[in-house]
Amino acid sequence: MNIMELSFWSVIPPLLTIFLVLKTRKILLSMAIGITLGCFIIGKFNPVNALKSFDSIFIGTSTQDGTLIPGSITTPDNLMVLLSMVMIGALIGLLVKSGGSHAFAEYMSKRINSKKRSGLMTCIICTVLMIDDYFDNLTTGATMRAISDKNKVPREKFSYYLDSTVCGINSISPISSWSAFLAGLLATGMIAAGMEGNSYQLLLKSIPYNFFIFICLIMVYCVAVFNLNIGPMAKAEKRADTTGKLIEHSFSGDEDEQDSYGEVKPAKGKPVDLIFPIALLICLVLFFMLYTGDFFRHHDIVRTVSQMEGIRSLMYGLVFTIIITTIYLRLRKAAPVTQLASAAFIGVKSILYANLVLILGWTLGGVSDRLGITEFMISVFQGNIPPVITPTILFLLCAATAFAIGGGWTTFAIMIPVVVPFAVATNADLLLCISAIIGGAGMGATCSPLADTSIVSATSGELSIIDHIKTQAPYSLICGAIAIVGYLITGITESLSLGYIIIAALFILTIIIMKRISINQPAIPLTPDKEKFSIAENQ
Repeated sequence: MNIMELSFWSVIPPLLTIFLVLKTRKILLSMAIGITLGCFIIGKFNPVNALKSFDSIFIGTSTQDGTLIPGSITTPDNLMVLLSMVMIGALIGLLVKSGGSHAFAEYMSKRINSKKRSGLMTCIICTVLMIDDYFDNLTTGATMRAISDKNKVPREKFSYYLDSTVCGINSISPISSWSAFLAGLLATGMIAAGMEGNSYQLLLKSIPYNFFIFICLIMVYCVAVFNLNIGPMAKAEKRADTTGKLIEHSFSGDEDEQDSYGEVKPAKGKPVDLIFPIALLICLVLFFMLYTGDFFRHHDIVRTVSQMEGIRSLMYGLVFTIIITTIYLRLRKAAPVTQLASAAFIGVKSILYANLVLILGWTLGGVSDRLGITEFMISVFQGNIPPVITPTILFLLCAATAFAIGGGWTTFAIMIPVVVPFAVATNADLLLCISAIIGGAGMGATCSPLADTSIVSATSGELSIIDHIKTQAPYSLICGAIAIVGYLITGITESLSLGYIIIAALFILTIIIMKRISINQPAIPLTPDKEKFSIAENQ
């Protein structure tokens, strides 16, 4: 493929968008410019053709028989994500109004009374809720944000805990919505390769080979335990310690923006007012996952996991949770129905900006896909690549793709059906190739301000996406560098044990170095005046 053909231009819109986002902090404007440029490239700089291209990517196109090919805003899963985000906003509004969030934070602050404990608890909750990334992220955010604030954890670190743990645990969880999606893609690839067997079992066999995900998860816990602060994260930690200011920029990127829930006057709540709705939501989501996977008909858990619809289950669970929580709060006489409805609408309003960013992110990904970004990425790595280093090349390719288009799942959908038959045909290690795709997409997504997981994590932490990515990316890149060594060693020696021995040694050395760097950046304790400032700043 000629480098100056259409696919070459596929990388320009996302890279320009990322550059503008980092330079201007204007997320929506930067995305709009990237989408506009991409549509003009597709339409060969004809304004009418550019508009038609945008229409087909954003809304969709109709075939001759009248069937709609969905666009970024009409894809069923995307619509359910947007609705789920809106309902999560409404639920958070109700929890704020009930006073449960504040009461739970007060109760837990007596037990979780340090940065280490707060960070560990955030990571543990994210790990336990290994059902769905949106559900895991936003539920943990609603539960732990106030506790994290009370322990003076900067929001950048809080969002890092959320994003990296959620992305990692859902990638290897056998019961998450990710596993169902990945198993479906593997089934398509296995058919193309002429393979027989169960795609879900193949996915489970690939989990031990996912070096990046395991390194990333262990790194998160090490950051919490040893207070490892490097690069921009060290600056955020110092700012929190010296000024008490836990957030530099709000989610929209503005400074000194008022709290979204500032106009909600909380009732005198109890910890149970938060615990009950969250526990109810978890139970309902699990129930609807079993329901959408037809478990109650065939009673096969493996088949259930491979068929369940995670985002639909989340949406169903949220609908019933909001209804039951409203009834519960009325029975508790927490507030009149009108005030509860008002709080819910304020919660919905607080989440709309995140929805706009998600919509534009999906649209930009569609523009890049239409321009042929995958073909271009593959052409860059084309050649006589030895099978032993194929997993390493795939890891880098998927990381670059996910970073550019901001979509881990999109990268999975593009790469897995193609790579499975390719790996079989070239005698590359199939399990290592599958794990390299999943790990590479995970690394790219955790470094990209366009990724939906990054957007949702920044939403949960109520801070700027740019601040979140700047502080998280160094840790992800370090984990990625160690993982590359693991893929190379395992691919060359065909020994998984040796791969783990080498990366374990590298990881321990890395932690020692990071700890020394952190020690050389001592935190300055708060004075009484700064303590008062911190409390006022985060109320």
